[in-house]
Amino acid sequence: MGSFATVSGDTDYSGWRGYGWLDADGALEKGRWPSDVDETWESRGRLNLVTRRAPDELARSFASSGARFTLDLEPGRYEVWVLSGDSGLLEYTPLQAYSIMVEGREAYRYSRAQDQIRRHFETPPRVDDLTAAELWDRYIEPAFVWSRTLVDVEDGQLEVWVEGGERDLSSLSLAGDYPYTEGGRGPRRRSVGAINAMVVVAAGQGDERGEGEIEALDAWRRQDVRDKWPMQATPRAVQQAAAGDGGAAYKLYLPDVMEPVYPTDSFTPRADAISVRGTPGEIVSFTLAIHPLQDLGETRIELARLQGPGGDVDISADLTSGVVRYAALPVPGHKRRWRATPAVIVPVNSWPVVKGVNKQFWLDYHIPGQLAPGHYRGVIKVIPDRGEVGRVDIDIEVLPFRLQRPTHLSLGMTYFSPVQDARFDERFFWQRLAAEFADMRRQGFTMVQYTGVGIDDYERMDRVMAAYREAGFERPIALLESYGAMDRLRRDGIEWDSEPFYQRYRNSIAQLLQQGERRNWPPMIINFGDEFTNSGMEAFGVRVAKSLKQIPGIVTSADSNGFREVELLAPEVDILAFNNGWAGPDKVNGERTLLNRETVELVRRAGAEPWLVNVGTDRFSNGYWLWKMVGLGVRGKLEWLYRGYNGMPHNPFDATPLRSALIFPGPGGTVIHSLEYERMRMGLDDLAYLYTLERTIAAARRVANTDKQAIVDAASFLAELDSEIDDDFNRYLDDESQHWPAGRYARLRERVIDHILRLQP
Repeated sequence: MGSFATVSGDTDYSGWRGYGWLDADGALEKGRWPSDVDETWESRGRLNLVTRRAPDELARSFASSGARFTLDLEPGRYEVWVLSGDSGLLEYTPLQAYSIMVEGREAYRYSRAQDQIRRHFETPPRVDDLTAAELWDRYIEPAFVWSRTLVDVEDGQLEVWVEGGERDLSSLSLAGDYPYTEGGRGPRRRSVGAINAMVVVAAGQGDERGEGEIEALDAWRRQDVRDKWPMQATPRAVQQAAAGDGGAAYKLYLPDVMEPVYPTDSFTPRADAISVRGTPGEIVSFTLAIHPLQDLGETRIELARLQGPGGDVDISADLTSGVVRYAALPVPGHKRRWRATPAVIVPVNSWPVVKGVNKQFWLDYHIPGQLAPGHYRGVIKVIPDRGEVGRVDIDIEVLPFRLQRPTHLSLGMTYFSPVQDARFDERFFWQRLAAEFADMRRQGFTMVQYTGVGIDDYERMDRVMAAYREAGFERPIALLESYGAMDRLRRDGIEWDSEPFYQRYRNSIAQLLQQGERRNWPPMIINFGDEFTNSGMEAFGVRVAKSLKQIPGIVTSADSNGFREVELLAPEVDILAFNNGWAGPDKVNGERTLLNRETVELVRRAGAEPWLVNVGTDRFSNGYWLWKMVGLGVRGKLEWLYRGYNGMPHNPFDATPLRSALIFPGPGGTVIHSLEYERMRMGLDDLAYLYTLERTIAAARRVANTDKQAIVDAASFLAELDSEIDDDFNRYLDDESQHWPAGRYARLRERVIDHILRLQP
């Protein structure tokens, strides 16, 4: 690597240097993408240079250039090797064709059909054993292409440039002002194409001397990936396996839905069956896993019918089957060290199962609302291409009551508009937005914190609001895009904390609310505050809040992450959402944390409604701990981030490597869930079961002939549970021994159900 010269935006050609840019034009501008300090850009009139946090050092930067790169060479014949690709944010990755020209000849042409790119964007690979070799071969090398050209240099200079024109940024008009897109935060002018590196070798006999150079470079790149992104095996304690296994070919086992299954776990036999309980209208999940002792080939599961109180029941329309796919995710406590981790539930019912790599099948059954209470029994068949058919008995008990969900609570995700789909066609944008709103509603969320379409783009906002109503959310929509509108004013040269800023911002929000009333939009919450602690601008946030309160009928909110910010803003807003906080850039908050009873009480005393924000996407914080905090006065919980795939989403080493998401795009605008997202739903279901028990106790107390002891026992159970849950979330953050084991959730669910059944009239 020492033989490479780094070329910057101001590396103009000079004779003493012997290389550089010709006709780049214009003054040099520099900047950073907001997502990472290692991601930078440089720009001139005919030149863009971008640096990413990519897996290997050679490929992490590239030039998009209509300017000519010139290199002094002795006249003669040369092999010119050019590397082209981008491991970067999809918003910046071209879908347009381009060519790399060497001495006027086309050395490389990038051109892919839109539908081909979209299929790649939406389709998770059905291979996931995740060895270090697989990562390179599957995810890294295909993103970067070496091209070889033989040229004769006669005038003493080699010239290389990109033909591709300017980037089409029209789809970014759908992104609004908050999301990180090049429309507002990158170079003002963007060129198509990418040249990452160039190797020039004097051509020898056979014209193939350069192949050895490239092989050596790629060997170095492979090692660089291994050094920078080391893989860590996951030693696991032996678990138990189920009966009905596949003999010598494989073993079956039945993990709890909260129990992760890693590729190399080993198991011992145990007789068992699947048994679940659920209410009409509820989604219940169950899972089984295969430990293959040989290659099984394509292996599928089959469950289409159950026998119930009324006879045979076809459940195929209400059963969703999936296979848990491993992804390269960070080892806890490490930013770059990774392990093959169960991550995404691919909606298929078969998978190629290979020797030594466990495979977990995941099933969600949406119990029909009209299904009669009782036990429904069946057999799940495991059918490999090579091996015996395995069988697992299943018993689904449909309970004789319905869940009552706490729809008075504001429970949702922060949601960025799917601008990536707009790259292909705006109709795909609206298709996915509607599908994702509906998906969040099915999960049990009651609202969305939205950012995307600009607040003055009223026609498009009409469509957003129509999709919101169609999804059936019970609570007002929170517009974090309100903060984006503040950011836009600053980019337009209007200084924050100036009178022109307050006047223009207040007018824009007032007009938004007027349009909402005229167009009959759902109620809106204006979230103008996105953690002022981070920039030490807490006092400015207070002035914005006071300015907005001049608008009649407005409902304001702010997301806060520092004690001073909470203390100052709570008296000035209607809703104050807080996370655990930090010291702040000026250390004004010290070591004070916020996720506790004291913060809730402070916010309530100040007159605001306390919400939680960015606490966790796990089952506990969305269920039992949330229930505890609701009892103290919390009325909402928002999490970041519903969908954040800014690169090719099924490639763990694209864009910001090893960043996981909660959901992923599937074919035709469908939604693919992560395990984490499924467990969030389970947490919201835990909350609904506890709420149902509370309502059932209250109803039973109003009925004269109800079993009084049952009421006492149920109330005592809730009081006991409340005392077992600490209101300070740091207890669970700081001490891993306090994390609840998988079995505790199942046992508590059973106890809640039993108390509800005892109280049934």
